[in-house]
Amino acid sequence: MNANSILRRLYTLLSHPKPHKRLGACLTFNKLYRVIREEENLIDIYILEITVNTLLTLKLANGDDPELGNFLFYFFFSFSFY
Repeated sequence: MNANSILRRLYTLLSHPKPHKRLGACLTFNKLYRVIREEENLIDIYILEITVNTLLTLKLANGDDPELGNFLFYFFFSFSFY
């Protein structure tokens, strides 16, 4: 699989209406980003797509049940330090 295919699948899950699927996508993306950041050409190609999709996920999470916790805060907090 190439990076484009993997990211497209993650984008689909990041925009899923079920919060648990978005949580899984966030955790998976968090692990994947550690690999992607080492390849400068991948960052150059996908950084705008990654930013747009993470912001859309944050917008979707605004309506989630507060009992789930703010998993996206953890996602963005850990993403910002890599």
